[in-house]
Amino acid sequence: MKLIRFQYSQKNYYGDLEGDQVTLWSNASWLGGRRSTEKILFKDVTLLAPCQPNKVVATATNYPGVT
Repeated sequence: MKLIRFQYSQKNYYGDLEGDQVTLWSNASWLGGRRSTEKILFKDVTLLAPCQPNKVVATATNYPGVT
């Protein structure tokens, strides 16, 4: 079983991929989501990043004149 995050019908979902079918989850498994009985063909979904970040952290390491 491979857990995935995907878009289907202009909505984002979590699910698990088995063969050519995706089974929908009510939420991410680590957020207490439950597996449903609804299945979608993998060819009909668009894969997204595995999780949705809530912030981006970046640092500048390329200062002029510093070696």
